[in-house]
Amino acid sequence: MSWCGITEGVISNFVFLAITIVIGWCIFRFTRRTQLLKFFGINESRRIAIYLSELKLEQGDASGIDNRFYSYTGSAVAFGEMQSANRFRDLFNYFLPSLSDVPNFLSKLLISDVHVQLQHSPASTGEIEYSASFITFGSPVYNLASRFVESKLHSKAQFSLQKTAFTNSDRTTNLGIMGLVEIHDSPSPIPSGTPIPEKRFETPSEPLQWINQTTINVEGIPPLHDSTYGFVERIIDHENKRSVFYVAGISELSTVGAANFLITEWGKLQQKFGNDKNFLVMLKFEPNDYRRWAKIFEN
Repeated sequence: MSWCGITEGVISNFVFLAITIVIGWCIFRFTRRTQLLKFFGINESRRIAIYLSELKLEQGDASGIDNRFYSYTGSAVAFGEMQSANRFRDLFNYFLPSLSDVPNFLSKLLISDVHVQLQHSPASTGEIEYSASFITFGSPVYNLASRFVESKLHSKAQFSLQKTAFTNSDRTTNLGIMGLVEIHDSPSPIPSGTPIPEKRFETPSEPLQWINQTTINVEGIPPLHDSTYGFVERIIDHENKRSVFYVAGISELSTVGAANFLITEWGKLQQKFGNDKNFLVMLKFEPNDYRRWAKIFEN
């Protein structure tokens, strides 16, 4: 190839790059991207963290594709949550028009102006991002970031786990975790300084069965316990100048549905609540399709 051909190829590549940047800037300028970044509170920091539920599997808890249990141990994340997190990353990243068919170095060009950090539940509250906005998935049982939002940021939506015992005759009772009724020897108040009577326990006459019932509790409405319920909540943390988003449900389907609702409906939420107001939206999803939802209430 002659020097003229090489020079012509280099010039054409740079001309294409310049045109692509101009087109990309126009898309950036005339779309809702600026509003997107403001809604999620990352227009200045250009950073956001996403915390996923962490499932800790002990030996014998993990089943294979043949539905038989094996000896795998370790941590895992819910597949649906990871897919939703990747959709958030695609939402925040700013991609120029596809360059995959362009020859030479331009085919590898990728432009992104937002750093998206994906990780499973932090091991301690000290690992939670404090200088940027974040999104937390799932209930506090599996995600410490969600527990932080409920306990420290006082979210309106709170998960509750109740261990309920019942017998074969459907006699429901609120016994303790061990299924034993605690009985004190003295039914009267114990005077100060008196040794505490020894406790004894009695077991029910019928065998107990146990269920762990998860509910979503919001002040002013009855507890929600159906697996198709989920919610999206935003809390403006003025002290740390960040926006915190809490997307969760009683099942993976409802958690993924809540995330999908935030991804697809953020524009309408912004029109209603702006960029600096707390909100909570409770949703109910179709049992087999997280993309179909009905709004229960919002405030």
